Amino acid sequence: MSHEPSATPPPAPRAIGRFARLVAVLLVAIGTASRAAPLLDQGGRMLRQWPTEDGYLMLTIARNMALGHGMSTADGTLPTNGTQPGFNFVEAAMFALAHGDKRNGVLLTQGVSLALALVAAWTLFRLGQRVLRERSWGGDAAAIAAAAWFASPNVVPHSMNCLETGLYHLLILRSLLVWHRFAERRAPETTVAATGALGLGLLLGAALWARIDGVFLVAAVCLAHLGVGVARGGAAVRARFLEATLAGAVAVAVFSPWLIHNKTQFGSFMPISGTAQAFGAQPGDNLSSVPAKLAEYASVVVPIPDPLEREPGMLALWSIVLVAWLAGVAVLRRFANASERAFMLVAALLFACFVVYYGALFGAAYFMARYLSPLSIGCALATTAGAFALHARLRAGATRRALPAVGAVALLAVSSATNARLYRDGTSHMHFQVVEWTESHVAEFQWMAAVQTGTLGFFHDRTVNLDGKVNPDALKHLIAQTTPQYVVEGRFGPEQGAIEYLADWAHSNTGAIGISKWIELDPIREHFKLIVDDAEKNLAVLKREGAP
Repeated sequence: MSHEPSATPPPAPRAIGRFARLVAVLLVAIGTASRAAPLLDQGGRMLRQWPTEDGYLMLTIARNMALGHGMSTADGTLPTNGTQPGFNFVEAAMFALAHGDKRNGVLLTQGVSLALALVAAWTLFRLGQRVLRERSWGGDAAAIAAAAWFASPNVVPHSMNCLETGLYHLLILRSLLVWHRFAERRAPETTVAATGALGLGLLLGAALWARIDGVFLVAAVCLAHLGVGVARGGAAVRARFLEATLAGAVAVAVFSPWLIHNKTQFGSFMPISGTAQAFGAQPGDNLSSVPAKLAEYASVVVPIPDPLEREPGMLALWSIVLVAWLAGVAVLRRFANASERAFMLVAALLFACFVVYYGALFGAAYFMARYLSPLSIGCALATTAGAFALHARLRAGATRRALPAVGAVALLAVSSATNARLYRDGTSHMHFQVVEWTESHVAEFQWMAAVQTGTLGFFHDRTVNLDGKVNPDALKHLIAQTTPQYVVEGRFGPEQGAIEYLADWAHSNTGAIGISKWIELDPIREHFKLIVDDAEKNLAVLKREGAP
């Protein structure tokens, strides 16, 4: 199958002006310094600032893979699929290069994350250049949008968290860029471009390996591809339908080995981490977290403090801001050309999928910023393009001449200050108090357990996960509400050792009871004693009494 060339080639991407280039270079320098500075490990930041609790879960699995234990936790004794496999393979390669050394493996992983973030920013720039190529200011807007997104304090932590997020952002961007080229390759079309659809499908399949909710990307791209055909009418609809179907089928085929593995080995297509995370969630639980997070991404570089996100008055404010921003995007669409409308269509479909699923159907509101972070891409382009379009419509005069300089100074100042705050808080970590106590009081051969075992399980190998995110046995007991029995009766490792310590937060801020309250549960209270209950450090420890 072949395709016809367009009669008139599209205009070349707009060049970048000297002023915009300078601002973009400074923003990239800020974003690079923000990511790289903690790796110098001043004050112990390297292990504390960027890797999150869930990031350490993936690092644990990756290290076990590098040591030949396969995807597993608990000293290689508990097989798991509670991960996003694409980046986990990359992390495993880093630990193999480090010969299993924990510290060096984490450092190499963060180095790769920094490289991925730089490539993602470049890809966003190329995407913006292409989408805005008919605008006189298109090159400048693309450069500022990409650089501001790269330096955003709302994006920087997610790109360095030792999770799949940074790779996922890059594959989303690459998929959107390839699709946009493919969607605009000719007009009108009468034949199916099978080769292009195959290449797009392979890329979408790679995005699924990075993160399973890439299914929303597949759906948005395929629907948008069909939508472009509908806009052109005639034979384009049939051709676009067949191309979208082929791309989607290839993506699923590429991802199918992971789905088959999950189903045959663990009983569900969904990884156990997703099942555990969604357990107990009620429809609509997360809706109150959506406006603030989207307002952050719409602003590109302005973070909203957590205490101000869901307080009723502030929630109303963020909702108004979000509605106003969406109204501005709707106005932009009225004046958009075909290239811009195509991108706005796929971005709107992604927006709807992520907001509906994570806002109304899923749990874990405290991860909402990460779940919605793919939307930061379209938000950055829309906000920046809107600012440039508004400036272009202003009358010539002193105000119009001064605005770029004022805006650049404000953008650089906010980016610098907020990234400096990230560094200032970089020695704090919500779970290292558990690690520090364990290193001082628990021998390497002793078995421990906790609800949250990401950080603890990375530094103490013999740690059993209890919330089911990486432990299929614990997930079964969680669903059956028999976790206390599992703690008391479970036996682990070749020597069938028993859990001797429970160590975790004394008081949970996620709605669950803290580990200090577990001493009240049967049969735990008959076999364990509460030996630490430190509210200031948010640390509690239960120790088994007598022989298991």
